[in-house]
Amino acid sequence: MAALGNLFADAEVEFFLALKNPATLLPYVVKNIPDRSYEQIMGGIPPETLRWGPAIRRILQRSDVTVWYCGATRTPR
Repeated sequence: MAALGNLFADAEVEFFLALKNPATLLPYVVKNIPDRSYEQIMGGIPPETLRWGPAIRRILQRSDVTVWYCGATRTPR
Protein backbone atom coordinates (compact mmCIF):
# COMPACT_ATOMS: atom_id res chain seq x y z
CA MET A 1 0.00 0.00 0.00
CA ALA A 2 2.98 2.27 0.50
CA ALA A 3 3.64 2.04 -3.23
CA LEU A 4 0.09 3.19 -3.95
CA GLY A 5 0.47 6.04 -1.51
CA ASN A 6 3.70 7.08 -3.23
CA LEU A 7 1.83 7.51 -6.52
CA PHE A 8 0.34 10.64 -5.00
CA ALA A 9 3.27 11.86 -2.93
CA ASP A 10 1.82 15.33 -2.30
CA ALA A 11 -1.65 14.11 -1.39
CA GLU A 12 -3.04 12.75 1.85
CA VAL A 13 -3.96 9.19 0.90
CA GLU A 14 -6.47 7.05 2.80
CA PHE A 15 -7.17 3.36 2.33
CA PHE A 16 -10.45 1.65 3.15
CA LEU A 17 -11.26 -2.04 3.28
CA ALA A 18 -14.78 -3.49 3.26
CA LEU A 19 -15.36 -7.02 4.52
CA LYS A 20 -17.94 -9.57 3.50
CA ASN A 21 -19.24 -12.42 5.60
CA PRO A 22 -17.40 -15.58 4.43
CA ALA A 23 -20.75 -17.43 4.42
CA THR A 24 -21.94 -15.21 1.58
CA LEU A 25 -18.50 -14.81 -0.01
CA LEU A 26 -17.80 -18.52 -0.54
CA PRO A 27 -20.72 -19.23 -2.92
CA TYR A 28 -19.62 -16.25 -5.02
CA VAL A 29 -16.01 -17.44 -5.13
CA VAL A 30 -16.98 -21.01 -6.04
CA LYS A 31 -19.31 -19.78 -8.78
CA ASN A 32 -16.60 -17.57 -10.28
CA ILE A 33 -13.86 -20.21 -10.34
CA PRO A 34 -15.63 -22.78 -12.53
CA ASP A 35 -12.57 -24.95 -13.18
CA ARG A 36 -12.16 -25.83 -9.48
CA SER A 37 -14.51 -27.63 -7.13
CA TYR A 38 -15.57 -26.36 -3.73
CA GLU A 39 -13.30 -28.97 -2.14
CA GLN A 40 -10.32 -27.80 -4.21
CA ILE A 41 -10.93 -24.16 -3.35
CA MET A 42 -11.30 -24.85 0.37
CA GLY A 43 -8.31 -27.19 0.54
CA GLY A 44 -9.74 -29.07 3.51
CA ILE A 45 -10.33 -25.91 5.59
CA PRO A 46 -13.69 -26.06 7.38
CA PRO A 47 -15.70 -22.97 6.34
CA GLU A 48 -16.76 -22.25 9.92
CA THR A 49 -13.12 -21.60 10.82
CA LEU A 50 -12.67 -18.78 8.29
CA ARG A 51 -11.91 -15.47 10.03
CA TRP A 52 -10.92 -12.04 8.77
CA GLY A 53 -9.02 -11.20 11.97
CA PRO A 54 -5.60 -12.69 11.08
CA ALA A 55 -5.55 -11.05 7.64
CA ILE A 56 -6.68 -7.68 9.04
CA ARG A 57 -4.01 -7.81 11.77
CA ARG A 58 -1.31 -8.39 9.12
CA ILE A 59 -2.60 -5.48 7.02
CA LEU A 60 -2.77 -3.15 10.03
CA GLN A 61 0.80 -4.02 11.04
CA ARG A 62 1.98 -2.63 7.72
CA SER A 63 -0.37 0.28 7.10
CA ASP A 64 -3.13 2.48 8.42
CA VAL A 65 -6.45 1.27 7.00
CA THR A 66 -10.07 1.96 7.87
CA VAL A 67 -12.04 -1.29 7.98
CA TRP A 68 -15.79 -1.48 7.35
CA TYR A 69 -17.86 -4.54 7.98
CA CYS A 70 -21.50 -5.09 7.13
CA GLY A 71 -22.69 -7.89 9.39
CA ALA A 72 -26.03 -9.60 9.04
CA THR A 73 -27.66 -8.68 5.80
CA ARG A 74 -30.81 -10.13 4.33
CA THR A 75 -32.06 -10.20 0.81
CA PRO A 76 -35.58 -8.75 0.57
CA ARG A 77 -38.21 -11.26 -0.51
